[in-house]
Amino acid sequence: AMDGGKSVVLHLSNKELKRKHSPLQQADQLLLERPLLKKVLSLEQSSYEALAEIQRELPRLPRSIRFSNNSLGKQLGLALQLISSPNPPPFLQIEHSGYDTHTNQLHRQEKLLGQLAQELSLFNQGLNSFAKRPLVTVLITSEFGRRLAQNGSGGTDHGSASISLLMGDQMPNLFIGNYPSLQNTDSRGDLISNISPPELYQIALNSIQ
Repeated sequence: AMDGGKSVVLHLSNKELKRKHSPLQQADQLLLERPLLKKVLSLEQSSYEALAEIQRELPRLPRSIRFSNNSLGKQLGLALQLISSPNPPPFLQIEHSGYDTHTNQLHRQEKLLGQLAQELSLFNQGLNSFAKRPLVTVLITSEFGRRLAQNGSGGTDHGSASISLLMGDQMPNLFIGNYPSLQNTDSRGDLISNISPPELYQIALNSIQ
């Protein structure tokens, strides 16, 4: 998700946060004698130490904020804890899967988008519970677009463009970009994207500066 000389990226999960032993403590001495494996374990050790520091600083959520016990709810709950910690990360990435709807799309997306709306509403309540609400922008994107035409199983296949959603306190407009044309499509009959990912990320970045 991120690349650069000064970037530090941690993959967080509740399981990782509950980890009690460091990678080097668990490693066999024979493994440590192999330079490549020792290098890998050293990198993992650095992540472990960063996670241990996060564990010590991670505050509890207010009792009034109770996310659902699903993957998205757990991730947003952890995100809220990290944001309220003494040294919050500037960027958090969360996954909400299940949108690859080649079949029964109407029912599946209705359920997924309802879940997304509910958990984001709770996340917003959590931000409001802080003594001083932090400036946070949520950018929701998809890995892939969908076809305009429905397939034979009540779904849509992979297409060329998709929508993104922005949530925050300083959004420039309710609608960003140009409304897509259903007549002016690409060679496959799919929507043509009118805003690039870097442009979208810049809009999100500008909203918190």
